[in-house]
Amino acid sequence: MVEPLLDAGVSPRNIDALEPERWYTYGDLAMVQPFRTPHNVENCGWRVLEHGQRLLYATDLGYIPDGLTAQHYDFYLLEANHTTAEIEAAVAAAEATGEYSYRIKAAENHLSQEQAIDWLTENMGPNSIWVPMHQHKEKERQEDAEQTD
Repeated sequence: MVEPLLDAGVSPRNIDALEPERWYTYGDLAMVQPFRTPHNVENCGWRVLEHGQRLLYATDLGYIPDGLTAQHYDFYLLEANHTTAEIEAAVAAAEATGEYSYRIKAAENHLSQEQAIDWLTENMGPNSIWVPMHQHKEKERQEDAEQTD
């Protein structure tokens, strides 16, 4: 990934190549730890510690990696891409018309709301905040329309 950034004109001073599972300190600003996430391409999530607050950010993961915990973090920016019912309905509708549904692969490579909630239930504290990430655009449009009604 470094070479394409350099080719695009990004200064080497602005590129940090980090190893997963190691903590890195950025002066008084923050500490960060990338961690591997299961997806159909190489990907990682992030733990960020900043001024006493702890944040976990993870999108594009097919499932929660074994052993991943983040007990009582302040913020969880965690993917909740779809519900199982949404995937089943979309696949059934596509099959009924003889079409292929990309949602089959989406379900393999993106965390469902049910998976996210199960993991969050084990990790969130009473003051933790979850921000659902990486949701389908049509769902966002529907929610926006409902808010303007």
